[in-house]
Amino acid sequence: MHADELSSTLLVAGVFIAIALIEFSLGLYRSKKRFGRDWVIDLISLAQLALILKPAALFLSLTIASYVWPEGRGILSGLPFWAAFLIVFIPDDFMHYWYHRFAHQWDWMWPMHRTHHTPEQYQVTIAFRENWSWLFFMPGFWWI
Repeated sequence: MHADELSSTLLVAGVFIAIALIEFSLGLYRSKKRFGRDWVIDLISLAQLALILKPAALFLSLTIASYVWPEGRGILSGLPFWAAFLIVFIPDDFMHYWYHRFAHQWDWMWPMHRTHHTPEQYQVTIAFRENWSWLFFMPGFWWI
């Protein structure tokens, strides 16, 4: 992992932890609606994403991309951050919005997404509470 990738990862992790700490300081984690099993489910979901699913998806997508489009390696590396942000994050967020919306509207997608809606109280820790199949069909999962 390059230094810039590590710093980006630490930044995202830091923001996630900061939001969780804010929620904790506001008393959101002391709710009687939050059960021990909720914490276990959230921890397992985050662990499966960070340790198994995302590394596997990145390995597969990078391996396939290196064979299909070898000239594409590092294509965004010379761009300033704001330009890469517009090219990568904005379309990804747009695709995620529609993917999420369709999951609520189309019966065949709902079983993949309903895991995210099982807790009685929403907090930042449920952001990664997803069915593994939901993640593998989500467009941005393969390239971000």
